Amino acid sequence: MSARMYRVWKLPLLLVLLLTWGCGDAGTSPPGAGDDGGTTLEPPGDGDQDPSGPEAPEPEVPETFEFSSPAIVGDQVYVANRTLDAVAIIDSQSLAVRAVPVGREPSQVVAPPDDGGAGARVMVLNQGDSTLSLLDPQGGPSLHLPIVPNANRLAISASGRYGVAWYDSEEDGPIGDLSALSVVSTRGSFDVAVGFRVREVLFDGPGERAVVVSDDGVSVLELEAIDADRFVAPRLLTPDEFAQVEPEELRLHLAPDGDTLVAWSPLHPFLFVSELEADRRYAIYLGAVPTGAALSADRLVVALPEVDQLVVLSLPDGPDEVRLAQEALGLWGEEGFVPPLPEDAAEPDLGLESLLLPVGGLGSVVLSEDASAGLVFTTRPEVRDAVVVDFLAEELREVRFEKEVIGVFPDVDGSTFLVVHPRRPGSRQGLTPSDPEFIERSHGFSVLAMASAQTRLVLTELAIARAVLFAPSIGPSSVYLSFEPPAPGEAERAAHREVVRVNLTSFSNDVFSLASLPQGMGLIPQTGRIYIDQSHPRGRITFVMASTGERETVTGFQLNAGIE
Repeated sequence: MSARMYRVWKLPLLLVLLLTWGCGDAGTSPPGAGDDGGTTLEPPGDGDQDPSGPEAPEPEVPETFEFSSPAIVGDQVYVANRTLDAVAIIDSQSLAVRAVPVGREPSQVVAPPDDGGAGARVMVLNQGDSTLSLLDPQGGPSLHLPIVPNANRLAISASGRYGVAWYDSEEDGPIGDLSALSVVSTRGSFDVAVGFRVREVLFDGPGERAVVVSDDGVSVLELEAIDADRFVAPRLLTPDEFAQVEPEELRLHLAPDGDTLVAWSPLHPFLFVSELEADRRYAIYLGAVPTGAALSADRLVVALPEVDQLVVLSLPDGPDEVRLAQEALGLWGEEGFVPPLPEDAAEPDLGLESLLLPVGGLGSVVLSEDASAGLVFTTRPEVRDAVVVDFLAEELREVRFEKEVIGVFPDVDGSTFLVVHPRRPGSRQGLTPSDPEFIERSHGFSVLAMASAQTRLVLTELAIARAVLFAPSIGPSSVYLSFEPPAPGEAERAAHREVVRVNLTSFSNDVFSLASLPQGMGLIPQTGRIYIDQSHPRGRITFVMASTGERETVTGFQLNAGIE
């Protein structure tokens, strides 16, 4: 198919909202404003790139924002307790606390998304004795199993029945095995030898297959079949004619069916597709080098800034259909890829479904969880335009932000995108919020509301560390956010302990202060509460009713003596 041009709408005038930090008028600076506060978040890579030069665009690496710490099952919050070698389980409604013993120095607690299924477990990585604890959310007995020595990473399948623990050489701590991992379930713990330097573990939708990504390729683990220690040889990620492509340079996306694995490199204008069940590998030609991609549900989108296009593929069948179309067009033969003829090179028919973007040079893309909407943008500081894609209405909308973009956080249904901005160097002393320099020298974020087709800029004193979007079925949506902690040697400010809530309907905001520095934040869907885990020697967690802002705090759960 040829490129499809969607309708393009121009967004209304950008509205700017400055956080007033609870008092004063709109021109009042937040506490501590004036001199350089916090650190500047600079996107890696492409800041020095000349967009008009002959070099191919570099891959864009937007900032990612991970919401760490506790694990959530229903209305229960599980928090690792390194002091007592236990996990504190807090009821987010009654605030009752109980503790369950685990191994030594528990460092990570993970739970399956959406509570998993029958037989799901909460899993705890104990780095002090290289064990993994499996906790039954229904109150059954716990299991404590050995894992590979010095494992420091843990991932859990969607079913909650299987966990994979491995050593990540990028993490600090004692050195572990670079080519082995442990697969853990209620049936036991089994060591599996894989490729060199495990980088990532991907799971299929049902949570029955794991794909282990290493520098040597991928090892495919059929989790139900692993009942003893074994070796699972890594597979190549490219067909034979692309043997020169190094596995470590590839970015991977696993389709929900767990059988279709798509890889791309910022150095090659191809997608590399693996059908894992059939052990089949093939490539499809993109016509330009990709710099960013996103997968959500069954939709994969790939950004091609050299040609200002966004390629759209439906998984699992889309890549195979494109390959057949390209073979029919003569782009692939017995010897491999056949480049388009010079007379066809200007506008070649590549058999791809692609969107022609109204803004040039956009190399990053983010999708909503349901894949109904996406935002195409760039982390290059000189470009502040972006394109919103409504896949259901088949429309493109151009939007311009007042500040450069370093990361985007979408909500579930694509109705709201939170766009994070960095500050530029320089003092704000003597400036007012109406001065362009004040905006440039402030941290901030924009809220992009799809329904109203408007963006709102919120300026903040410090860099954003965590954000949680709350979108109830009835009532206004809101976003909660907290900020980076003080850097080593930096004096703590009042703003370091503050949490901001922004109403996404009225765009009013309020700020409340915590008694301790926040270190983790997330949503408890079953109760509609936000948890805020804080740095405190005895343990402290605050629960916020997301719709009203009402707060309750539990302190001292790290010293709870009622260990079962």
